[in-house]
Amino acid sequence: TSKPPGGRVFLDGKDTGKDTPADLQITATTEHALEVAFKGKRAAPKKVGPFKPGEAPKPVLFKP
Repeated sequence: TSKPPGGRVFLDGKDTGKDTPADLQITATTEHALEVAFKGKRAAPKKVGPFKPGEAPKPVLFKP
């Protein structure tokens, strides 16, 4: 999610085609880089994963 909403979502450097708020399906056993772009400027990437079996991923918050 992001504040304000409407940021473009990038996963591992690739455009997901989604804007925030967005849900993504990712490989749980791998670390990923998550980024959000506001008005063409990308926020610093945040690392997500890997997750342990049964562990629920937590929401990631981005601010411009």
